[in-house]
Amino acid sequence: MEPQGAAVKALLRANTDAAAARGVFGVPAFGVDDKLFWGFDALPMLRAWMEGDAWFGAGWEASAQVASGLPG
Repeated sequence: MEPQGAAVKALLRANTDAAAARGVFGVPAFGVDDKLFWGFDALPMLRAWMEGDAWFGAGWEASAQVASGLPG
């Protein structure tokens, strides 16, 4: 039995579109404040962010300048 068929599909599409608009392209992805953390291996980094680690001041911005190798 399909729970609420069209409504469930519409909600999934809306959530997928919202995630893509934020730059999400894989799972699991964790969004906290204005930051996105990718994968279970990023959980220590997510924890550091939530605990106010000083690296996120300059380190986060500097890491955003590194080429990803993917076309933008």
